[in-house]
Amino acid sequence: RAMPIFGSLITGLPGTDPLAIAAGWLYHFWNGITFGVIFALIRPRGGVLAGVAWAMALQVLMMLAYPTLLKARLDDPGFLMLGLVGHTVWGIVLGAGLRWVALREAAGGAAHA
Repeated sequence: RAMPIFGSLITGLPGTDPLAIAAGWLYHFWNGITFGVIFALIRPRGGVLAGVAWAMALQVLMMLAYPTLLKARLDDPGFLMLGLVGHTVWGIVLGAGLRWVALREAAGGAAHA
């Protein structure tokens, strides 16, 4: 529900327009990259649990803001589950990816020492 609203705000087109929907999703993914960079700066060694904790903190903030800003309903199981599952997967990938990079850098540094 949020992507068409974001896309409409960005493009000025109706939320049903495919360009508005695409712009909303692009904005959403860009935010994901930005929040991923912030997490990497805060916790450069990553970790799956830390990544999931970060994702759930963002999920909580979203659930606090979206009902007012976007009229999203917290009793909508689709909204709730899609956010929880999607953001949990994002947190796992983010945390595991950063941990993998940190371990490779540590192994590479040890090999060159």
